[in-house]
Amino acid sequence: MPVDVLFFGAHPDDVEWGVGGTALLMRARGVSCSIVDLTRGELGSRGTPDERKHEARVAAEFLGAQARENLELPDGGLEDSPANRMLIARAIRRHRPKFVVAPLWEDRHPDHAAAGLMVRHSALYCTLKKTDDPNPPHPTEGFSVLSAA
Repeated sequence: MPVDVLFFGAHPDDVEWGVGGTALLMRARGVSCSIVDLTRGELGSRGTPDERKHEARVAAEFLGAQARENLELPDGGLEDSPANRMLIARAIRRHRPKFVVAPLWEDRHPDHAAAGLMVRHSALYCTLKKTDDPNPPHPTEGFSVLSAA
């Protein structure tokens, strides 16, 4: 189902910490959203991956997200590569957002910086016709990637 905004976070809880207030304001105005976490946060010092998964599900419900998914990339090992750009493009093509919000690509946390670059550089992959993605290309004209610090 298409959404107005697609939020990306390197780890479960990044969207909530970075733009949770914005997401709540959008929900109050009837703006639809979904969330994509890139990792399970398995290296996080607080909580287990299972606890983080449960918290992410509850937070998505609270924020009014249409969906939340996890790409299960390695925590502590995110990198801007063609394969990862394609994974992100597939998520964008599935959710068909008008706007994408991702971490700022200039961040002290390497995973946050990499996530921002991966999302930023996935725009071309969203438009490719010759892929094995079952979702149709998603045009990026008028497509905005906003960064959250």
